[in-house]
Amino acid sequence: MKLLLVEDHAAFAEHLLRDVLSAHEVTWVATLSEGLVACGGGSFDAILVDYDLPDGKGARLVRQLRALEDPTPVVAISAHAPGNEALLEAGATVACPKAEKDRLPEVLAGV
Repeated sequence: MKLLLVEDHAAFAEHLLRDVLSAHEVTWVATLSEGLVACGGGSFDAILVDYDLPDGKGARLVRQLRALEDPTPVVAISAHAPGNEALLEAGATVACPKAEKDRLPEVLAGV
């Protein structure tokens, strides 16, 4: 799958890229702004979005995708339940908390 990962914690993102998502083609960006640009410029099979980003909330990206009627599945990957809930309310397809990161391949297969 071709994935977009919007995640500001470098160590977590590098772990995902190396150990969890290595079978996928992943574009990693660390800010909301970069995520918004990447969504406009690329076609992805799924987008993984953190809630707390240095320049805003990941829910903004999800709302923008849904306002454009973009059907790309979005996986909420916040470490905190309220963040995942906000992403789901914004239109994310499913949540996979960071503590359950090893389930991501299974979650992605289901979207």
